[in-house]
Order: sequence, then structure tokens, then C-alpha cells
Amino acid sequence: MSHLVVTGSTRGIGLGMARRFLEKGHLVTVNGTTTGGLEAALKTLRGAYPGAPVEGLAANLAEAGSAQRLWDFASARAPVDVWINNHGVTQSSVATADLPRDEIRRVLDINLLGMIEASQVAVNGFRKQGKGTLLNMEGFGSNDMVNDTMAIYGTSKRALTYFTKALVAEYKGTPLTVCWLSPGMVTTDLLLHDLPASGPERDRMVRLYNILADRVETVAPWLADRILAGPKHGDRIAWLTGGKAAWRFATAAFVKRNVMP
Repeated sequence: MSHLVVTGSTRGIGLGMARRFLEKGHLVTVNGTTTGGLEAALKTLRGAYPGAPVEGLAANLAEAGSAQRLWDFASARAPVDVWINNHGVTQSSVATADLPRDEIRRVLDINLLGMIEASQVAVNGFRKQGKGTLLNMEGFGSNDMVNDTMAIYGTSKRALTYFTKALVAEYKGTPLTVCWLSPGMVTTDLLLHDLPASGPERDRMVRLYNILADRVETVAPWLADRILAGPKHGDRIAWLTGGKAAWRFATAAFVKRNVMP
């Protein structure tokens, strides 16, 4: 039985992976920003898997010291085998010039600085233990795709990909394993938060999502199973590959998909 820590796991992909890990009989520590959100997630998980070994800590990983508190909480339960950095927020879909400074700081503090600090904490913990696996969650912008209303979010994810690449280089040939998780487009609150209620733009976005996106219950178990299989150092666990995306566009006229909640 492995012990897996999943940050940002009170909803969406993080919660979906936690469910799968528990289903497979593993020990899980979950995390969310608010106490209310954490308690709701724990109630959901314990209701689905009575007696399952799951606990959690409310901690905003944008705040200095929060990642260390999460590590200390988790490692007091059992040695941590896998640490998954899944926490993140998106931005308002507006031009960069119209984005408030506070929102820019919030996205960068959580998606980049919070990820870096959590990675440092996990790496230092694994070095003391002698082994462990760290996985960082990619997002839009990680592969250099550009959207004119996603500049700050995309910047945070592109920078995180570079940072993780640097960690892969640093820990090559050591007992530590560092990898990327790449879920592609998933119909979570993060993706749908700015979907217009109606109109041509909504129709365009829904058409795109129905071609490229997938539901949490499809993607999260797939990612979790590959994490449990034991990825190699430097692996990218990617659901929506370039080939899969190209095939979906090529067959969109013949294969009708509806992934919207």
C-alpha cells in the first residue's frame, strides 16, 4: 500500500485521483484551501469508501509554510511515497491590460510560487526518506499554446513546465522520481468558469470542448492508474496527446461527443 498526497484535491481531477487511489486500496492525504471544502471532500470519499485510510489538511499552498505543514501532517500518518502537485487557479478571460494586479499575483502565487515551494518541500522530504515520486500538473500554456485571454495562467504553466524540467535534470540518477502530469482539457470548474451563458461564443467553445475535452471520471482514473504503475524519472503522463487531438478533429464530423456537464 502506497501513501499518496494530492494537493488541490477537494474537487475536480484531484478529487477524482484520490477516489481512484482509495478504490485501489491505498492511503491518501488530500488537501484544499478551505476547511469547508476539505470537510465536504472527506465526507464524499469516506461515503464512497467506508473505512478507507483518507485524511486531509486545509492549507492554502500560496502561503509560505503551508506546504511544509501539509508534508508534516501527511508524513506523521506514514512515509509519503508520492506527492502530486495538482493545486491551481485560472484567470478571468480578459485581455492582460484589463486584469487586476491582485488577480495576476493570485494566479502566479498559487500556480507557480506555490508549486515551487511545494516541490521543494516534497523533494527535501524524499531526500531524507531516501526515495519518493513528485508529479507536477501541467495545463494550458505548458506546450507553448497561446490564447489572448489566458496570458497569466499560460505563463504560470509554461514556467512550471520549465521548472519541472530543471528538477528532472537535477535529480537524474538519484532515488527520486520527478514527472509531469498532463490531463489535457477536462470539464472541471477551472475550464468552465468563464463559459458564456449563451450566444455565439458559448456555441464555439462548446463545440471545441466536445471535440477535445473529457470528463473527470474518464481522465482522473487513467492518470491515477499510471501513477500507481510507477512512472520512470522524467516521464510525462499525458492523456490528450497530439495524435489523439488530431484524430478527434479529423473525425469530429462523424463522431459526435457530448462531454458537457
